[in-house]
Amino acid sequence: MIPADLFACPDDGAGLVLSADSLRCPNCGRRFPLHAPNLIEVMPSRPVARQPRGVPERNNYALYLNKFQEPFTWLNAPKPWAPPESLSPRETRRVALQHAIIEECLPSQLGDFCDVSSGSGRHAIPLISRARTAVLCDVSVDALNYVYAKAGQRPNTFFVRCDFLQSPFAAQTFDTMLCTDTLIYGRDHETRLLGHLHTMLRAGGRLACDFKCKWHTHPIRGRYMTDYSWREVCALLEETGFAWHRKVPYYQEATKLPLRLARLVVPPTRYFVLAEKA
Repeated sequence: MIPADLFACPDDGAGLVLSADSLRCPNCGRRFPLHAPNLIEVMPSRPVARQPRGVPERNNYALYLNKFQEPFTWLNAPKPWAPPESLSPRETRRVALQHAIIEECLPSQLGDFCDVSSGSGRHAIPLISRARTAVLCDVSVDALNYVYAKAGQRPNTFFVRCDFLQSPFAAQTFDTMLCTDTLIYGRDHETRLLGHLHTMLRAGGRLACDFKCKWHTHPIRGRYMTDYSWREVCALLEETGFAWHRKVPYYQEATKLPLRLARLVVPPTRYFVLAEKA
């Protein structure tokens, strides 16, 4: 059964109480349904109001509102973003490169671990065996259905539908957090999200995350992703209480060129960062 002490009401921050088929907020009275013994929906009562600036922020805010408003249902054929079986050989190599960097960044033992936006679980599922408790989260109904089908029977693993801009977890709950393909929605989004992740980490807790590099341009990514210089990344982390511990650049072109050559001719596609709660 899902441990109630992990959670807090996303509307008022109160601790939640376990009942037979839900977690209940004793303060506001809201109930958060258990869809399975280890899958719960802890969604806030309304989405975050934002004033998006520019094309990427407007596009992503529209996607966020669409995902937020979906009702949870069990799906026979869920369609998360970029499931492994849909990837081309080159895309599969890219994911393998990214996961190797994540493995390099994270400690060997993860303690209580949370993947903020697990999607298909392509990075989180291989890490479950290194965690005392693993919590895989997403706002997408398709993503939660998919990752639950892949890893739902693991005894140390829980699945949460939530909106991390309105924290569903109690303070100082996790030792390690993973946040990939998520810090791309605009500076106000990133600042708010990183602030919540800082609160949820225990003292000395670590966050592995990535940021899109400002100098690596791509016409499609430019429509949906906000990118950053390394100086801007450092400023975001410092403002939200993190100290960066390690930076590993990722070169998408390394699936076509030797890594040594890619480093000479193109800027990084992303910065993968291991940050520590200061």
